[in-house]
Amino acid sequence: MVFLRDAGLEPVLYDSNMATMLGTAGAVRQRIAVPPEQAVTARRVLKEAGLE
Repeated sequence: MVFLRDAGLEPVLYDSNMATMLGTAGAVRQRIAVPPEQAVTARRVLKEAGLE
């Protein structure tokens, strides 16, 4: 999320509490979302960071 925020985007993290609550950090995937108008830029930022 740091890469996205540094690029001026507004990411939101989903499902982070589910992994903690269930005690299954690796089993419950966390999701990052950005507003639709930022999607193209977010993909580019993640790809440049080697995270896509």
